[in-house]
Amino acid sequence: MSTWQVSFPPFYTLQKNEETKKKQLDAWSSLVIEHRRRTSASTVDLSQIRSSDLFTNSKIERQASIELVEAVFSQLVHKGNAIWKDKSKSKCLLSPHSFSSLAAALYNWAQMSGNINQVCTVFELSQGEDIGGEIFKNVPEDIIIIALKLLQKERKAELIGTDGVKFF
Repeated sequence: MSTWQVSFPPFYTLQKNEETKKKQLDAWSSLVIEHRRRTSASTVDLSQIRSSDLFTNSKIERQASIELVEAVFSQLVHKGNAIWKDKSKSKCLLSPHSFSSLAAALYNWAQMSGNINQVCTVFELSQGEDIGGEIFKNVPEDIIIIALKLLQKERKAELIGTDGVKFF
């Protein structure tokens, strides 16, 4: 994200031109993901984040419109980095990586580490010593569970209760 973007007042208003809007939403999406990686906050309340430093620039006296914030998070949902936690779309679960890339990394790890047909805990997948530098290391368990549910749909894993998984 360029410094000029966050200092540019129109950046805080959802643009009408489709090409400009696409670039704007891509830039905001990248900014939100980077912010997520720094803060480790996985649950986002759109009304609260709108008033945070992420969507507010006091130097130019700008705050993102609610329409812009909603559009940014809708795009993140569409890209697979977030899911809505409620029907009103006021809260979402935000992942530092797409849920599908986390699922692929989890399954690849299970294959490479000999954990096919083995039971692992979700805690072990997030915080375990054997995880090394995997992209899912230190990712909150609720996000890992979403990725594991994708593997379950593909019949590559089965969730066991709320804290276990068996890979196939």
